[in-house]
Amino acid sequence: MYDRFLPILLVNLVHENLLPADQPYSLDRYLWDYAIRINKPATGLETVAQQAMVLHKIPIEDQIKDLLYLGKHIGKERRELFKMVEIYASGDYQTLFKAAKKHVGGSRKILLYDRNVTMTASLLELLQSDTVFCAVGAAHLGGQNGILRLLKKAGVTLRPLDWKEHQNA
Repeated sequence: MYDRFLPILLVNLVHENLLPADQPYSLDRYLWDYAIRINKPATGLETVAQQAMVLHKIPIEDQIKDLLYLGKHIGKERRELFKMVEIYASGDYQTLFKAAKKHVGGSRKILLYDRNVTMTASLLELLQSDTVFCAVGAAHLGGQNGILRLLKKAGVTLRPLDWKEHQNA
C-alpha cells in the first residue's frame, strides 16, 4: 500500500502516530465534525489535486532526507510535536507559525506561503455568499504572508473561535 507514497506522506503518518493515543481523532476531524454540528457547510480550501501538486513540488531528495532524519531522531521529533501542540493550545499562532516555518525549512514557500495565497482566494470566494466558520492549520495563520494578514488586506473581519468554550460542544 505504501510503495507509491511520497516520503513526505510517510513522515506525516509517523507524526500523527507520535501524538497521544487518548485523542480519538485528529483536530482536523474534530473541527470538521464541529462545523457540521453547528450547521456550517464543510468544504476544503484546497482540492486534493492541489495538495498533491504541492507535495510533488518538494524535491524527492529533501523528502527522503526528512524521512531518514525522523527515523534517527524520533524522540526529538515527538518532543517538538508536543511543544507545538502546547503552543497551539495557548492560542499563540505567531509563535506556532515561527516554529512551523523553522520546521519546514527550505520548503516554506511551497508548503506555507504559496498555499496561503491559494487558500485565501478560496476563502474569499466562500465569503462572497455567507459568513464562514473556517479551520486551517495554525502555521498558515501568522506572519507577513499568513492567511490572517491576507484576509485583513482584503477587508475581511475575523472572529476567532474560543477553543475552551467549544471543547465539549
